[in-house]
Order: sequence, then C-alpha cells, then structure tokens
Amino acid sequence: MTTIQDFPGRQGHWDVGVPPSGPFDDWSFRLGNRLLDNPSDAAGLEITLTGPTLRFHRATQIVLAGARLPATLDGEEVAFWRVVDIPAGATLTLGKAAAGARAYLLVRGGIACPAILALAVPLPWASLVATAAVRCVAAICSIYPCLPPPLKRSWRRR
Repeated sequence: MTTIQDFPGRQGHWDVGVPPSGPFDDWSFRLGNRLLDNPSDAAGLEITLTGPTLRFHRATQIVLAGARLPATLDGEEVAFWRVVDIPAGATLTLGKAAAGARAYLLVRGGIACPAILALAVPLPWASLVATAAVRCVAAICSIYPCLPPPLKRSWRRR
C-alpha cells in the first residue's frame, strides 16, 4: 500500500476525532526531503511493505528513504539515500521490503495535492480521509487517481 503523507500531518483536530497521521518514520521522510532541498512539509509517498511501479512523464529527481526494498529504474538498481535523476518516460519499480515496513519516495518540489484539514490528500472529494492509495504518478510530480474502468453493464431503467 502506498499513500501520500506530509509532515507533521494534521495537527489540532483530535478534539473532533481526527488523528494527526503524517509519515510513520518522520525522520526518514524529513531527511529525504532535505536531500532534495524540499521544505520539510513537502508531501511524498509512504510505501508500506510493497511498492508500486511508477512511470514518470517528465524528468525530475527523487530520493528513496526509510526501509530498504528492491528498486529499479528501467531495470537498473536505484540507491537509497541519494538524489536520483529520473528521465522522462522512465519506469521506477519498487519491490517488497526485506527489513522494515515503510519506505519513502520523495520528489523534487514535493507532490502537489490539495490540503484537507492541513494534510495533503490526493482526491479533492476525500474530505476527512487521512490517506488515499496512490495508483498513478503524473509527469508534473503530481498525483492523480487512475479512474476505474467504466461499468460494462448498462444500468437503464426498464
């Protein structure tokens, strides 16, 4: 599962039952952002146990931080804790974590999504959702949900 997180998460909403959330390993998250010269609160991806496969439509830079998991960029191994140049059209494949549970993918400039209760959330209609699964990474370092395929069955009134 991969979610969008930012540091320090939502603050000040416990009184209405909304926990702070944010990255589980905030030290790794913040250090990864620092390596990219991002603000410490720039949104990034938190990868739990198994990572996604992502295609980048524009050139950018990333840092992988936190729990080690197999990572390849167009078949070549990618190092953790280093700024990695990503060319346009490249595919990043992240595998299963061998040790630890949470890895982070930070992108130069952060991930652009609206703030809901002062937390980065990728879906404008998600209102009180703490995190949302990431399905697609767009080229401009923003996250857009992949819409499900249309229903095959027609739902006409008889």
